[in-house]
Amino acid sequence: MRTVSKRERPFACSFCHKFFKTKAALKTHEMNHLGTTPQRFKCETCNKPFSLKAHYEVHKRTHTGEKPFSCHFCGKCFNYRGTWRIHLRMHTGETPYSCPVCGNRYHDKSSLNKHQKKKGHLGVAVKQEKLLL
Repeated sequence: MRTVSKRERPFACSFCHKFFKTKAALKTHEMNHLGTTPQRFKCETCNKPFSLKAHYEVHKRTHTGEKPFSCHFCGKCFNYRGTWRIHLRMHTGETPYSCPVCGNRYHDKSSLNKHQKKKGHLGVAVKQEKLLL
């Protein structure tokens, strides 16, 4: 998996620090955090609102139990493509996320974030990054 540089995605969300290619994409994303995105789709089962049809379609799987993504290594099935991709890394050994402080590597960003918080590396990594700029 290729790492995306901040040059390719220079716009960072002030809420979750996710990066975007365009200012417009960032603005749309931040509207979700603020609750100001128009909710055009509503789940008939639980009434949860969605601004994008694609998100609504994926959400429906939580009610139907549909799991369209299957691991070709072990047969385990997943309802989300992202979860399936992370699972595949367990079999392939791919660890695309590394701690800039100690070099420990992880299958997913969530595990890296947990490590950085537990070891106190989160603030250190940010300070080092600022020093390099």
